[in-house]
Amino acid sequence: MSSQIKNCCCLIIALFILGLCNGQKQFHILIQFVPKLDSSNIVASIDDGKGLGDFPVKIKDGNIEINCKVYSKWATLNLVSPVTSNQKTYFITNEVSKIIYSIDNKTAKDYPFVNGKLTNAIELTNCPEIKRLMDYTLKERKDLHDFQEKHKAELKTNDSLMSIYKQKDKIFEKKSLEFIKLNNNQYFYLWYFNLAYKNSEYIKADSLLQYFKEAFYPKYKDLFEAKLIVDYIMTPPSKRYNTSTDFYALAQLLKLNQIAPDFTTTDISGRKFSLSQLKGKYVLLNFWATWCGPCVKELPLFKKLRDDFSESQLEIISISEDNTKEALEKGIKKYSLNWTHVYRDMGLINKYQISSAIPLTFLIDKEGKLVFMQVGSLSNTDELRKLLISK
Repeated sequence: MSSQIKNCCCLIIALFILGLCNGQKQFHILIQFVPKLDSSNIVASIDDGKGLGDFPVKIKDGNIEINCKVYSKWATLNLVSPVTSNQKTYFITNEVSKIIYSIDNKTAKDYPFVNGKLTNAIELTNCPEIKRLMDYTLKERKDLHDFQEKHKAELKTNDSLMSIYKQKDKIFEKKSLEFIKLNNNQYFYLWYFNLAYKNSEYIKADSLLQYFKEAFYPKYKDLFEAKLIVDYIMTPPSKRYNTSTDFYALAQLLKLNQIAPDFTTTDISGRKFSLSQLKGKYVLLNFWATWCGPCVKELPLFKKLRDDFSESQLEIISISEDNTKEALEKGIKKYSLNWTHVYRDMGLINKYQISSAIPLTFLIDKEGKLVFMQVGSLSNTDELRKLLISK
């Protein structure tokens, strides 16, 4: 570790401890849905500055009330309707905020998040800072996107194409960081850096720390989230609690059409089993949590797979990263999930190199080979179904 990082480390530790004591704020968020909408099907999750997690939720007369401690300047709220596949993300900018939806009752069932009247909240897609960033990086972003779409299938297995993809991604990242630095007077870009670039695979820790200091110090040095970011950058990658994992980086560690890592685990009923014992049938592994909106969004797809393929053909195993086993059990009951569930087996999680990058889905064939993997929620199961009926 360089002397630069060591000196910064001492300062950050002291400020971090002070921030823990003084940085908490009590947030109250009221979400009001249209009449006759069954809001019990709505999944809400919040980032309080420490990461996405559980929080107390009350549902009464179509309203959700969220009371939670927040450590960052803003909270980030995610709402998902698993039934309609609708999703909204908001920045909550004050301790007291409201989101009130209004829509014709005939269409409320299909569009639960329309016409929101916001008080101390900003919808992510309507945020002008996002548009400015997208405009500034339009050329690089389009180049990266077009290349990815053109070579989507080959990128999983072709090292040469992967190298080109990473170079284009690096150019896009540098352009984004350039814009963030030019606009570092806005808190939004501290939030965005925390979300997208604190775990850059292209910039070494020393350089990334120097960039962060130049871009955000001294303006944000006393904020809890700034201290957390520095702590994250100084932590060796192998010991980090990652908030995201790039699909193509993951693909380098787990190769398609190679034998999947074996594991032995215990489900929530106490049954012990191993992957090798399941040879002879397909095995679908899904890493998720009940607090993860995109995870819940794809549950109907897995339920349909369970209905369409027998247990002798397909074993479905969900590995939960919930904070408590009770939360997982409540989620299983709430969503009527009739397959195998494993609670927070970190040995299994680490074997598949994902940490907290969820949802993540793998399909292992009858011979134990990895034939499918995806980071992020599934929009459909077409590719999975083709593989399941191919043999």
